[in-house]
Amino acid sequence: MSYCPNCGKEIKNIQPVSNNEKTTEQDTNVSPKNRLLAMLLGIFCGSVGVHNFYLGRKKEGLVQAILYGVALNLICAFYIIFFVFVVKNTFTTASSASVFTFLAVFYILLFSAIGMLYYCIISSLVQWIKIARGLAYDGNGLPVKNWNFK
Repeated sequence: MSYCPNCGKEIKNIQPVSNNEKTTEQDTNVSPKNRLLAMLLGIFCGSVGVHNFYLGRKKEGLVQAILYGVALNLICAFYIIFFVFVVKNTFTTASSASVFTFLAVFYILLFSAIGMLYYCIISSLVQWIKIARGLAYDGNGLPVKNWNFK
């Protein structure tokens, strides 16, 4: 018996089924998740992290979904607040120090939210490329290489 040098698990020796068709340990240790479905989820819902949930990487998916939701809510809330201030003409009646403070906080939070959005988009693009090239792993650590639906 031999053991994996990385994880210490026992490696079983698998004999070929026939002379024409050989199976190896690598062929049996492939994720049952569909690669094409993961790619499609990554394209259409990747920023939210849906493909991570499908692949069983719940923590990554949850982090990505929370960041995306917080970023969108911050952007919407601050634009609403900004337009309310503009419509009410608060900037003309307020002191310049309070206007400067408001705008400084507004833009810091707005750019933070945009940064969170860019993180979600870029990380989903990187994950999509990994899935497309066959370098992605599911939540159990198995490579996602299957193109066929089972």
